[in-house]
Amino acid sequence: MFEIFIILIWFPVILVTSYFIKKILLTHDIGPFKSLINTLRYIGVAVHEISHYIMCLLVGVRPLGIEIKLKDELTRITAPHGAVSFDSHGYSFLQSTLIGLAPTIVSTWLFFWSLEITFTQTFDPLIRILAGFFCLTLLLCAAPFAVDFRYFCRSFKKSPKYSCYQLFLVVLSGIMIWYILQYYEIIIYNLFYFILVGIGYTVLKYSFMGIKIFIHSIYSKDRTNSTGRNFKKFTQKRFKPSKPYKLRKEEAHW
Repeated sequence: MFEIFIILIWFPVILVTSYFIKKILLTHDIGPFKSLINTLRYIGVAVHEISHYIMCLLVGVRPLGIEIKLKDELTRITAPHGAVSFDSHGYSFLQSTLIGLAPTIVSTWLFFWSLEITFTQTFDPLIRILAGFFCLTLLLCAAPFAVDFRYFCRSFKKSPKYSCYQLFLVVLSGIMIWYILQYYEIIIYNLFYFILVGIGYTVLKYSFMGIKIFIHSIYSKDRTNSTGRNFKKFTQKRFKPSKPYKLRKEEAHW
């Protein structure tokens, strides 16, 4: 379980490191290493875009297509890039954030997995070297692009209250799952912990929705009955006794 904290701590570290490495490589001439870096970046872009695509499927967003290209279409210069197209309207802040941060989430997990292979003596030296290069590949493209940041920032501005509510449910789910695992002394792999947090989030979300609907139905029923009684009382005609018939002497018929 301690590995979960390590991943959560290293998640922002890898994000910031990837961002600055990308900035340095784009603004400086690396000379003879350019072809090697472009090859590594192409693999990193593939991981980046596939992460977006898989996360779209996991959060219920239908992707329209995926592109991974090595050269620029206009200048024909080697510049690895890619994109995942999907309908960006009507999705929540949490969906947008998970899609935008998917490359960092996946790259963080793959980075530690590859790093473990790199420093494990039992693996073949060639596999360890390839795992080390793969770590560098992940660092080159782990950070979200500028369009990814703009997308989930725009989603937050659409509904700040609901976005904060979603963040609250995620934190509450994480604490709840952690407490359950600690209480029952259950040891699981770190990846399954995050899956359980997602399941806990769904359970909490629909539980609160059910409670809200139940309370609203009771409140609406009481209000309707009260209003009906008042309306009936207001519109009911009061009984007014008729005046008694005055007795008169019958007149003669002649």
